[in-house]
Amino acid sequence: MLKLYSQLVGLPFHLLDEEKKGGIITHLILDPEKGNLVALVTGDNQWIAELDVAPFNGEYWEISSGEALLEEGELVRVTEI
Repeated sequence: MLKLYSQLVGLPFHLLDEEKKGGIITHLILDPEKGNLVALVTGDNQWIAELDVAPFNGEYWEISSGEALLEEGELVRVTEI
């Protein structure tokens, strides 16, 4: 399923382990060479690595757990990009 950046930001994310809404995704961080998703950024400026993101269902983002929410400097792969 192809989606535009503007269709993916502003969508809510759900925490699967807590079965509740976690907030809104405000930014996507993409690998500039491959175009792959590297991380999601939430409205609370927390970061979520792509490994913690379930396959996109089209309506909201599913995140494995609340422990996947990281502070900006904690995600090493983003600093490499």
